[in-house]
Amino acid sequence: MNLVQKSHVLLRDFFCNNSPKIAVDATLGRGRDALFLFESLADGGILYGFDVQKAALEESRSLINSLPCSSRKKFNFFLESHSNMHFLLPLDCRGNVDAICFNLGWLPKSDKIITTSAHSTLSALEGVLNLINPENFALSVLSYRGHSGGMEECAIVGDFFSNNFPHAEIFGDFENPISPVLFFASNKNI
Repeated sequence: MNLVQKSHVLLRDFFCNNSPKIAVDATLGRGRDALFLFESLADGGILYGFDVQKAALEESRSLINSLPCSSRKKFNFFLESHSNMHFLLPLDCRGNVDAICFNLGWLPKSDKIITTSAHSTLSALEGVLNLINPENFALSVLSYRGHSGGMEECAIVGDFFSNNFPHAEIFGDFENPISPVLFFASNKNI
């Protein structure tokens, strides 16, 4: 099982009988996390998504639109950095987001010119603290260390989790210094 699949298993276990009403895919990429989150939403739920690349929004939108009609769920995507999500989400999201996924690094199957960075990711994660529902939240961050700045970004994510979610679960191949690392926290393990 790869770490994206592991993230989905952890989230599915967390959602068990409590589907999210508000979810965020902070880095849309090819739309796999967005699709998973959208399908997991409670009736009337909404998914927000962010990416700096138009192709990521288009591919994510296409995946969701390919689902059988689900008029009771909505999605809204922003062509913006994840570092701006806490400014762009409606005020009623503050303290009410049930699930947030980050899949850091670069757009899969593209060049690695455009990547997430330690600075923007830390800003996004700090904003997450004001967004999550303290009674029901899951936060999944998959950090890829194999791009320029990836090691620094992963270290910052690790520090953030250790300072804010000391009982978070961490998964990865720690023998391989450039393999990805998955950080997972929920209100069940704080």
